[in-house]
Amino acid sequence: MHEAVDSTDFVFVEEWASEDALETHMSAPSLTRIGAALDGKLAKPLAITRLLAIEAGEKGSLQL
Repeated sequence: MHEAVDSTDFVFVEEWASEDALETHMSAPSLTRIGAALDGKLAKPLAITRLLAIEAGEKGSLQL
């Protein structure tokens, strides 16, 4: 988890084995419950922005 510039934002960086694994996680009852529990308690509505990694350079070399 990373704290963003806006103190009401939190950034989580997660990596999933597959799209199916992500979908299973996102539809889990525990996430549904936490979403309902947070409703109306946050500084602004919950927003999820999904970013995809872009590979550059040689894999594992840390060089472009």
